[in-house]
Amino acid sequence: MVLDTYNANPSSMTASLHNFITFEGRKTIIIGDMLELGEESEKEHKNILKLAQDLNFNEIITVGKHFKAVNSSVLAFENTAELAEYLKQHTIQSENILLKGSRGIALEKVIEFI
Repeated sequence: MVLDTYNANPSSMTASLHNFITFEGRKTIIIGDMLELGEESEKEHKNILKLAQDLNFNEIITVGKHFKAVNSSVLAFENTAELAEYLKQHTIQSENILLKGSRGIALEKVIEFI
């Protein structure tokens, strides 16, 4: 598991996704909102979601209201509490899991359910 939940912005998210795709085996990403982007927020969240889809990860899970606004997947959660409830019932089947998001999303709270 790669845990990077201290800071997230478009450039750090892009770098993390490009690095993580090089790992061997199945890959699941759990990406949380990039906070404090202002007017660029919707565009940047769409760009990161598209990049994640283009990189063809085995599973893409998003957390936060900004990603939820641009992601129509059933794996788009409003907050970490919703994700935790999902993970209690659904086991991630990947050998590699990336948790990446802004500090305010607190993705580390779901580690115990993975």
